[in-house]
Amino acid sequence: MKVKDISKFQNLNHTLSINVLSFDEDTKGFTIEYLSPHHGRQHHINLLIISEHDEASGSTKWHYAWVRNMSALVCHRMKHNRGVHVCNSCLNPFSSKRVLDQHIPYCLRHAP
Repeated sequence: MKVKDISKFQNLNHTLSINVLSFDEDTKGFTIEYLSPHHGRQHHINLLIISEHDEASGSTKWHYAWVRNMSALVCHRMKHNRGVHVCNSCLNPFSSKRVLDQHIPYCLRHAP
């Protein structure tokens, strides 16, 4: 499934919201490739898209990996060693759920 088709999939599955992330080798950070507009749905899924280039054929294959723990994915951006709470809209990590909960309404108002 192509990233552009994620919205069609969500429209057929009304309980799901899906974000697609990619890893940027230059910045060593993550980029949101697709941000679901359906924030209040029952189930949220974060996927990491990974490319595999085949030198022989010159083609690129794309694979999705389920990001089960966003905290583990971005915790290197925080100074403390405990788990972090991650905003699914902007990928910013927060040290407490309370701070994340305060941030979410602001982030949703300013999402692209």
